[in-house]
Amino acid sequence: MKVNFDKALTYFDMNSRARLKLGSLARVLQEAASHHSDMVGLGVEDLRETGMGWFLNRLEMRIHRYPEFKERVEIVTWFRDIRGLKTHRDFEVFCGNENVAVASTVWLYMDLKSGRPKRIPKEISEAYTMEEDSVLGRDLADWKATREFDPDSDLGITTRFSDYDPHGHVNNAAYVDYVETLVSRFREAKSQIKTIRIEYLKEIGREAEVVKCGLKDSDNGCLFKVFDDSNLYASGEIMMDM
Repeated sequence: MKVNFDKALTYFDMNSRARLKLGSLARVLQEAASHHSDMVGLGVEDLRETGMGWFLNRLEMRIHRYPEFKERVEIVTWFRDIRGLKTHRDFEVFCGNENVAVASTVWLYMDLKSGRPKRIPKEISEAYTMEEDSVLGRDLADWKATREFDPDSDLGITTRFSDYDPHGHVNNAAYVDYVETLVSRFREAKSQIKTIRIEYLKEIGREAEVVKCGLKDSDNGCLFKVFDDSNLYASGEIMMDM
């Protein structure tokens, strides 16, 4: 089943160039996914009552055009398949009839008490129903980020109260905020991220007051990671347009 979710972009979704922030797009995708889950009776609170929850494992976003202030976006989202502990959810983003972005995600079905993934029950796959359409044309779960590299440049970022979600860790979209901040600091001001792939490796808990975000040029763009002296929280890659 494909589900539609629409939202008017506000002043607070915009960057200094009056275009949609990539972190804001990640949040809109989360809203669309939550809307779908609520529709099938498996929203955040419904799952928490059973001691379970969805945790994002991988995300890829490809931007064809950044929406601008006061544009309205429509998100189309669907479950593509379920394999053991993981499920794939895809997204298409429209402004009117124009497809401005696509995204694919991999989610884990987690036991909130143990913090371990569990096999996804049959009744959940039956509730969502599956669609075969793939926006990437490949399986994001097969991709693994480069984890071991020395950044050319890095930036210390203080975690904020607003970064944390009801699960008590930094929300996935905040990682994208960190990467946008990193790019704006160390790459030309006119650079735009056209593709971002991120593998979430470890939750950033409330004890982490400062994290680092590091960037390194690669053959295809840039590698990045979110880390501190003891932990690697996320790693990924970006491609940019000038």
